[in-house]
Amino acid sequence: MLYNLHTHNFTNTPNILEVVNRYPYEAIDVPYFSTGIHPWYIDEEKVEENLAIIEQRL
Repeated sequence: MLYNLHTHNFTNTPNILEVVNRYPYEAIDVPYFSTGIHPWYIDEEKVEENLAIIEQRL
């Protein structure tokens, strides 16, 4: 088994466990994911909304 612990593109390749990055505004459409806000993409008007989504996903 191989592990890809940070990817943005789910390949569903057999024998590879992929942890796919999903931003708060993206759907969870993969078996394993991480979620967060990259500092480059912070929208100050939506910080509270995005943090609430992240907290819910925890």
